[in-house]
Amino acid sequence: MIRSETKKLHNIDEWLNNAQSLHRMFYGKSNIDLNYEIEFTKNVANRKKDFFSNKEQCGNSELDGAMVLPEPPSGKYYILLDSKLSLEDWKYDLTESFTHELTHLEDYLAFAKDYCNNNYVDIPKHDYWLAFYFWSEYHAKWLGYRCMFKQLASVLETKQLYELANNHLMEKGNKNLSMYTARIYDKGDCDDYVSFLYEAIRYLA
Repeated sequence: MIRSETKKLHNIDEWLNNAQSLHRMFYGKSNIDLNYEIEFTKNVANRKKDFFSNKEQCGNSELDGAMVLPEPPSGKYYILLDSKLSLEDWKYDLTESFTHELTHLEDYLAFAKDYCNNNYVDIPKHDYWLAFYFWSEYHAKWLGYRCMFKQLASVLETKQLYELANNHLMEKGNKNLSMYTARIYDKGDCDDYVSFLYEAIRYLA
């Protein structure tokens, strides 16, 4: 289900089906029950606070998206996305944000099932918490970018794709990743952009 504070969602059903298919292809099989709702909101950080009694834990940073596991648990989960992403004809950043947060959702629920007796509230108390936290951040970043550039690969030539991806990564502030992708591309170690972006992220993780 998709909810939005805005009136106009350009071809959002088509986009959603494509993004979910890409996510499933790269994430692999899952036995997790994903009862989630997608919600577009003008302020992700503020909306996220509505799901928690402790508002301070949510922070105030501007976000393109967020995965929400409500406290106390309700049996329903949320992926919040910034409304401005749904109004743009350019959907690739939206794909990256959505699949990034969906990856977190599956990661956290799988961890809760394996280590916390299905109680995700206990995840931060587990001995593996910090290792899991950083692993999921890497996993979500890798999968989100992979889905995004897989879409781009169908509409752009390789050189255009490389330049666009390089600029995108520079804007995100990850100059080391950007420079490493350039070295991989120049060496010709990978057959396509999706694979060498994956290698770069894996190398720097």
